[in-house]
Amino acid sequence: MSAVPHEVVFKHLARYLGPHTARTAIRTFADRALKRTPEQISLQDAPALLLALKPMMRTLIGADECEAVLRDIGRELGL
Repeated sequence: MSAVPHEVVFKHLARYLGPHTARTAIRTFADRALKRTPEQISLQDAPALLLALKPMMRTLIGADECEAVLRDIGRELGL
């Protein structure tokens, strides 16, 4: 079974932001950046979602940690 992009992103973000804020962030940025719901995000859409989340993540968890989290998400998604 292949990874579901929004679930992978949620798993990683929830460790830092908590489950509610992680869900809200994914929903908000999926809509803003891709005009989709999280469930509609495909593997091909995942890089655009991560790019959209990056400024918020840098602000909340710092640049170095942000880059590490994005790298881990990308690795898990096979990007």
